[in-house]
Amino acid sequence: MGIAAAIWLPTDTILHHHTRRMNRLAHFAGMLAGGFAPDLPRDANVDIHALDPGVSTEPFEVEQIVEVAWFAEGRGDGPASLAVARLADGRWIYVSHLVEITGDLYWTYRFAATRERLWFWACTDDDRARLSAQLTRDELDAELVALDAMLDSGDGSAVALAERRMLQRATLRA
Repeated sequence: MGIAAAIWLPTDTILHHHTRRMNRLAHFAGMLAGGFAPDLPRDANVDIHALDPGVSTEPFEVEQIVEVAWFAEGRGDGPASLAVARLADGRWIYVSHLVEITGDLYWTYRFAATRERLWFWACTDDDRARLSAQLTRDELDAELVALDAMLDSGDGSAVALAERRMLQRATLRA
């Protein structure tokens, strides 16, 4: 079983959380697609990349979001607002949006085939710390399985990330 197959199995609990998150998301929904707005100020900073080959980085509208896995509200000068969501076309997106007190705007978009890919390879350690409180017990357990697979993978980057996340999980529990 691969990492993607071992993690984040949907449950009724997730659907309940999904509905609640969609309702709370409404007040900063414009932030999600805002980096693609045609009237962006010239000094806005927008960073867009796909993590998986063949995954499009085409702009999207808020109406195309069909699931929000996790999100965290930000504040001026940080931390950034974060969201991990699924689009109607099947793409998963990570969005980080920061407004500095100077008025500078920053968007980071990462597109991937799965949310697991975004969790491990788009979210920063700080992002995962902020979003961890939203994980269900099943998600936390499934993450451990994925982390074990990463530790056994022999991939130096995956091993380092898994080790950092294991330390972070221990700190978050303390």
